Amino acid sequence: MKVIPLKKINEFDYREAVLGLLRNPPRKRGFSVEDVRLAVKGIEAVEASKTEVGLEDAVYNFLMNCLKDAEYTVAGKELVQFFDDLENAKEPAEKNTSEPK
Repeated sequence: MKVIPLKKINEFDYREAVLGLLRNPPRKRGFSVEDVRLAVKGIEAVEASKTEVGLEDAVYNFLMNCLKDAEYTVAGKELVQFFDDLENAKEPAEKNTSEPK
């Protein structure tokens, strides 16, 4: 599982960008049935989250493939930061469930 921030940098909204990637297939090939299933899992996770979203590995890998296949009509430092944040997503922090002795 990877955790992705859902933040805004100026007018760039990570939530909307992630949803856009998950909802719109790459122009070159479209979505397969399995892709649609992964996309819907990701969309539901993002829509249910506020400040960050945890994605299962298969959904995260699907999102990263969408990111790499997408074509962009603008350039900006916010977009580069978005790419970096997705590519450098971390595993969720482990919660310490053991009680002190």
